[in-house]
Amino acid sequence: MRFAWVALMVAACGSEDGSLLTIRAPEGPDGVARLEIVLAKADGVETVQGQRLAPNNFAGEEAVRYYRQRATAGEIAAVGKADGFTVRIEPNVAMVPENTFTPFLVAYDAQDNVVGVGAVLDEAGEPTTVLIEGGATRKYFVDMVALKPMDPALGMGERESMHVACGDGRKWTSGIAWRPATTQLRLLLADRSQDASATDASEREADLDCDGHVAPDTDCDDLRSTFHVARTDACDGFDTNCDGARTTVQPCANGTCPNGGVQLCDDRTGQPAGACVASSSCACDLGGCAACALSFRATADATRKSPCAPGVGKLHLPNCIDGATCNVEVLSATSPWVGYISAMPASEFTTKLSGVVGQVYIELKLSGTSDVMAQGGDSAGSLNLLVTQNNQSVLLPVDIQLLDGGLVNECQAITGTTLFAMTCTP
Repeated sequence: MRFAWVALMVAACGSEDGSLLTIRAPEGPDGVARLEIVLAKADGVETVQGQRLAPNNFAGEEAVRYYRQRATAGEIAAVGKADGFTVRIEPNVAMVPENTFTPFLVAYDAQDNVVGVGAVLDEAGEPTTVLIEGGATRKYFVDMVALKPMDPALGMGERESMHVACGDGRKWTSGIAWRPATTQLRLLLADRSQDASATDASEREADLDCDGHVAPDTDCDDLRSTFHVARTDACDGFDTNCDGARTTVQPCANGTCPNGGVQLCDDRTGQPAGACVASSSCACDLGGCAACALSFRATADATRKSPCAPGVGKLHLPNCIDGATCNVEVLSATSPWVGYISAMPASEFTTKLSGVVGQVYIELKLSGTSDVMAQGGDSAGSLNLLVTQNNQSVLLPVDIQLLDGGLVNECQAITGTTLFAMTCTP
């Protein structure tokens, strides 16, 4: 049996104190360049829903589990064969008062790839806790799964791993992700961006890729910093903004509006889908368009105006009649606008409606700013709707305008609501 003595970096050593952890890894890995011993917070397990199975396409979502580092027992170099390797972990409650942890033994190869992760498993085969305290030696077996690096284009398969690093220049290891079986596990390590000796990640949010977006609220793929809700999506087969939309809108060259065309695009393939039509502002310049106009207040900057948002107006859809109703979906809106639709004038706003007859109510909100650069009557953005009837879909760009002559001293809410009136045509 090969031994290594390591002290929990938060404790004093005693020869009869602590726990013995022996690795069982009959299938490898071999050639372990270093072994990192991470003691995770015992009660810090968090299940996060809505993480992409394969982030580069639309293969679905899964739930993953996060564990957070509480302390470390250090690293051991040149371990070689993992199977049968034993470490002793000794306590020091003076620095970390807990004595119960979920230990993870992380094996790296010479290229710093994660080639194995081991844990003490419960009867269900899930990582469980160990007791590390003075006065006695406890023995545990650590079952280690041999892993190989995942292919980023395919997502994480069974017995694959990813070493997640953050920062520019001298990068620090934010954590690791691996799939020992059906469930993907993620281990958040301490934030070492400011302190290279940090060992406690118990208060870290679920932001493994360090993009400032926490899973699952604003991050559908916490393994890559280029995927989160604040990203601008393009029709390239990558759902970078996490909205799950398979149909997007992209610029195109329209015969009537050479510099103002828009077109549906299938984001699964990156290919155009449907005719190139005039953009909302170009269609308005030609004298016929769908548009919604809001009243506004002046701002200190004469070139900017503050719209009365959230605004609600009724847009007529004359082709959506009884016997030939429509499905309507909000595809996108230009920044800083966010749009929703409803069959009701002041409630139940969403992004998709079915069975629409004759009209739809549009709600427009501002996101991230309180004013826009536009004058009365000017275009202040675009809302793109997808209207489907009898399995035929068309793109309907709606111009967002400021009401010509609509300057008001104070935005007056619609009675009984927190919404403001908006004029839509047709």
